[in-house]
Amino acid sequence: MSNIGIKFKIMIIVIVGLIGLSITSIYTLNSIVKKRSEAEYSEKIVNVIIKQNDFIHEMQKERGLSSGVLSGGDNVKLIEQRKNVDAMLEKLDEKNEIIPELSSIRSNIDQKNSNSAIGQITKILRKEVIAINGYSNKLESNLVDDLKRIIIVGEIKESFGILRATLNGIFTKKSISKEDYNKVVALNSVINKFMQDFDEYNPKEFSEEFDAITRKKADFIDAINIIKNVVATENTSYDAASWFSKISISIDAMREFELKLLDNMQKDAMHIKDEANTQLIVRSIVIVVCILLMLLVSIFVGKNIIRGIDLTKNSLKDFFDFLNNKTN
Repeated sequence: MSNIGIKFKIMIIVIVGLIGLSITSIYTLNSIVKKRSEAEYSEKIVNVIIKQNDFIHEMQKERGLSSGVLSGGDNVKLIEQRKNVDAMLEKLDEKNEIIPELSSIRSNIDQKNSNSAIGQITKILRKEVIAINGYSNKLESNLVDDLKRIIIVGEIKESFGILRATLNGIFTKKSISKEDYNKVVALNSVINKFMQDFDEYNPKEFSEEFDAITRKKADFIDAINIIKNVVATENTSYDAASWFSKISISIDAMREFELKLLDNMQKDAMHIKDEANTQLIVRSIVIVVCILLMLLVSIFVGKNIIRGIDLTKNSLKDFFDFLNNKTN
């Protein structure tokens, strides 16, 4: 190393410093880019969840109307509702899997020759709900709580949807089988459990909003009382159209709350993505500035060191030349 020039030694120090800074910068930027990618992926998932929820909501309505048709009601509203379902179905990535199955179910309902059609529709809906549940492991961690709230409200709404279809058929026929009675009892318990879970595991503000939008509304209270009365007395004398209207208003109110939660989740996803973008830009600028400053400082310090060494060397040369001249 003693044979290496001072300029080269300074250059080595600068290069080693720049390599160290570059490695640190790459590691930092890589983590930010990864977070940004996760945020973008989460935003895409949120949009998929919104589309699936739109389909589920409209399909739940079709299921309720289908139950009435199978029990002897007319199909005017059902035909119109199918158009709404088809519009939402077109937006799903898995539409090609659902369309043939749904077409077969609808054909059986139109011919009124299927006792399992309502159950088959419920299976389609459950697949979508399970798919939404599966996203919790793929979302950015800050969005998981948002999704859990949406899932619980979705489960409550789905249970009400099944009850809408079941009781619509019961009130149309004016009779209740043991199987249907047990289903009503089970769904009533499920609804109470999910509502309790929602209140227990979420901040108070969400429960208050749920109450204001849905649970304290007259139609919701009436629908709950009808369900309780059927459980307690097996009363089937309610008007089917009136029941369907009340429960549909309540489910639509739940849908309004669900949409608010989805909107909040979408905004949170966009905020996380925007934060990641901002971090990426700021860190990149800081790193570039640091590298430039390091280069400038290194050049400035290096030049001064070299200038000092050259000055010292020249001074010593002049001094020894002076001594030589004086000796001669």
